[in-house]
Amino acid sequence: MQPAFVLHRWDYQETSLIIDCFSQEEGRVRLLAKGAKRKNSSWKGVLQPFIPLNVQWGGRGELKTLTHADALSQSYDLRSDFLYSGFYINELLQRVLPQQVAVPGLFECYPLILQRLADKYPIESTLRWFEWQLLDELGSVFEWPQVEHKQVLPDTLFFRGGSGFSADYIDSDCVTIRRDEAIELGQLDWLNDPLSDQQRYNLKRIMRHALAPFIGDKPLRARALFKR
Repeated sequence: MQPAFVLHRWDYQETSLIIDCFSQEEGRVRLLAKGAKRKNSSWKGVLQPFIPLNVQWGGRGELKTLTHADALSQSYDLRSDFLYSGFYINELLQRVLPQQVAVPGLFECYPLILQRLADKYPIESTLRWFEWQLLDELGSVFEWPQVEHKQVLPDTLFFRGGSGFSADYIDSDCVTIRRDEAIELGQLDWLNDPLSDQQRYNLKRIMRHALAPFIGDKPLRARALFKR
C-alpha cells in the first residue's frame, strides 16, 4: 500500500479503466483497474484526479493491475482556472516523468500545490514554483545571473532551455530579458513574494523554454483550456 494520486484515466473495454497514477514510492505508474466502471465497483467515484488515495497493485509488465484503492480524504476543491491549473500539472507530470522512477521530493510537493490552488493562491507563482521543483527532479535546474556578476554581464541576456542564460544571441528561439530583471527573478521567493505583471510574464516564458526539451513539440492540452 502507498499514497498516490490519479493523473489521468481512460476507458478500457466496457467495464474497466486504465489509470496513470502518481505514487509516492514508484513515481508514475500505469494501472489497469478491472471492473472499475461497474455500478457495484468499490472504486466507482474514487479513481478521479485530485483525490488522495491509498493504492496497491501487482504484475510484472509496464501495465500493472490495480488490486486496492481507497480515498484517504476528500478531493481537493479546484474550480475554474485553478482546476485547469491542476490539469496542467497532471499533464506535465504525465508527459515528463518516466514510468516507475521514484521522485519522493516531487510527490511531497504535489499535495502542497493542490492545496494552494484550492485556497486560490496566485496561479502563476504557484505553477512556476512547481515547474522549478520538476526541473530539479529532472536534474535540469539552471543558474540565475548573480548580483556579483553584474559588472561583467551585458544589459541584455538570452535564455534557452537546456543551456540557460547566455550573453550570446544564437537564434530567435530564445527568451530575451534585461540583465537586472533576470537577477531580480533569481532572488525572489516565487511562492511568497508578490510578482509584478512583467515578472510573471518573464518567468512564464523562461520556464516554458526550460521545460520544452522534455515536453517536446506536441502541445499540452491543458494550455488550451486557459485560452477559452
